[in-house]
Amino acid sequence: MDEPAFSARALHYLESFCKLKDDLPEMVTFCSNEGGLLHEIEQFLRSLGRRLKHEFGLHDWQHAPEIDEEEGWVDLRMFPTSWKLSRVGEVSISLGWYNPFTSHPADRYLCVELRAPRQQWRRWDKLKKLLAPQMIAEGFTDRYDAENLNPDSVFWRYVPFDRFVSSSKFDEAAYIQAIMDAFRSLLQFRPMIDEFLRTCGDADHTPQETRDLHVVAFLDTETTGTESSAELTELAIVNTACDPITGEVLGILDQYDWQRDRKMGKSPDEARVQGLLTRADCIVAHKADFDRRMLAGVYPPRDHPWTKKLTWKCSLNGIKWESDVGMSERKLEELMAEFGVQKEQAHHALPDALGLLQLMSRRHAGKTLLAHLLGW
Repeated sequence: MDEPAFSARALHYLESFCKLKDDLPEMVTFCSNEGGLLHEIEQFLRSLGRRLKHEFGLHDWQHAPEIDEEEGWVDLRMFPTSWKLSRVGEVSISLGWYNPFTSHPADRYLCVELRAPRQQWRRWDKLKKLLAPQMIAEGFTDRYDAENLNPDSVFWRYVPFDRFVSSSKFDEAAYIQAIMDAFRSLLQFRPMIDEFLRTCGDADHTPQETRDLHVVAFLDTETTGTESSAELTELAIVNTACDPITGEVLGILDQYDWQRDRKMGKSPDEARVQGLLTRADCIVAHKADFDRRMLAGVYPPRDHPWTKKLTWKCSLNGIKWESDVGMSERKLEELMAEFGVQKEQAHHALPDALGLLQLMSRRHAGKTLLAHLLGW
């Protein structure tokens, strides 16, 4: 005689009934596409867009999320004015996230993608061909492993949601960092996209024909003191793409953050430091003579010839703050406060380097402070 029995799947859900019964109706409502969760995802992406703009110096970029309650999808497109295409849309970096409770299991991801109007823009294929080798090397793909990807997508990288969820918690901080890492990888192709749009002449706001993007490294150190025997404890380098016509910082290309007290080694990774600094047209530091001396203490020029080729610019002494800008104080944190730049963390190299980047992006007398410093 057959014994009444449930399947293993049914038993799993029935055994969870007592734990979920009081929350289940509210959870079903909240997690539906018409419920509150999708709108919280929208707010999450909106805030993430602001953080990305702040973190990578994208002060001129537009960003706004779009929500599709029917599909359970939120999309955030980000782009500078120079990526707008005449009459057809724009090239953009997009962050798209399906509602994980209503989507197909294969679609439970956040997608970081480069997007351009495929049907309306005749140069879509040429842009893809140009970027393909570097994009694929960086871990981006053009293969459809999930459903409903936007047909305008050129290359993309998935950040699977379920990898950051366990039975007890959602590691929100790690998820945000993974998204930012993917965004950073994609952002490094901005100079190539800028140049492609400039030469093809399809952008609404085409940069000047003489435009030649420069790489500027913003550098800061922390030490055990100011005496000659002081030792380096922190080093931060932030490489950025800059427009010598406008003096604008267009975005962060790469960055390196070393701290001795985090067991990252007794000295910074020379290959990383050399790669970043020799790639830059110049290095900007506040009180550059001191930072230059500290770097030379780690990499003496007689043993490390690459250090002799570096061009340094000092934001402390290279700008006439008192006469030109009307400032009485020239300390970095005081200049940042005067120009409305928020400092996230005191006395650490990376926040100071990023703060210096933002300070140099501020405008005075018709051009950026960076343009004043470099004579652009």
